Amino acid sequence: MNTATNTATNTTTNTATNSPRTSALTLGLKKTTAVLSAAALCATLLLAPAHAGRTLGPADQVETVTAADTDIYRITFTGGERATIEAEGYGSGDIDMYVYDEDGVRVDFDALSDNNPMCFFTPDYTQQFTIHIVNCSSHAVDYHLTTD
Repeated sequence: MNTATNTATNTTTNTATNSPRTSALTLGLKKTTAVLSAAALCATLLLAPAHAGRTLGPADQVETVTAADTDIYRITFTGGERATIEAEGYGSGDIDMYVYDEDGVRVDFDALSDNNPMCFFTPDYTQQFTIHIVNCSSHAVDYHLTTD
């Protein structure tokens, strides 16, 4: 990890092609890629304090989710503090978001037919959540992921 830029390099396997894929991760967000059935998963902005939610503070990064694929993040959020996650897509496309707690229980989702999913929740206690960004489009979609 390069502490000056807080950037880590993570090598994952693209399960569609079984080839290694390296992605630069910023601000401590962990990303893995898994191919899920996008068809099965596709189906008031609130102001929050600057450091509510994510235990390491606010974070953002730009990513690309390939056609009919899913990007998966694991992020720890602080108990009792409202968490906000937003994926703002660039251009056309339909991306959805699903958030699961450490027990695999879905705590929120946004499956509207748009490219700007947002999820809000307040964890009962500090724990790691799994966030799925699902591309329901037949082409890749660039997006900006932010957490508070």
